[in-house]
Amino acid sequence: AYAKGWIQPRRLEGHTDGVTCLAVGLGGTIYSGSFDFTVRVWRGGKEIRRLQGHTDWVRALAVGPD
Repeated sequence: AYAKGWIQPRRLEGHTDGVTCLAVGLGGTIYSGSFDFTVRVWRGGKEIRRLQGHTDWVRALAVGPD
């Protein structure tokens, strides 16, 4: 049970290996980096974009106002 006013967390499924970092952008967009060499972008619990092509693990993320 959750306290009044709290939102139940969601599981974001899609990475094929462990998640190494997270960032939250404006409007609640979530960015996740992983050992699977991808960054995934999530909104409303759904993956809306996948950034591939990294040659190594994604270790850190930063989100700016743009």
